[in-house]
Amino acid sequence: MSLPELDRMKSIQYKEGKTTMEEQAWAGSLFRRLVSECPHVDDRDIVSLFRFGNEELITATAHRLEYNATHPPDGPGRTSEDA
Repeated sequence: MSLPELDRMKSIQYKEGKTTMEEQAWAGSLFRRLVSECPHVDDRDIVSLFRFGNEELITATAHRLEYNATHPPDGPGRTSEDA
């Protein structure tokens, strides 16, 4: 996937997440909680997670992103699939 395609995809995901946040009463408080609990995850990435529309999935994915941000792979070329 090229960089422009990736940027376009991320933009669409952000807009979808933003729409969900505007439509769901629970979204604002969950967003504020996740920003506090996951300080190493970009706010735009957290907003994009709201496209899933499921609180548990959003929370689990945000925590996974935070874990990955604070626990890099052990060595060169190692991926999370190697663990």
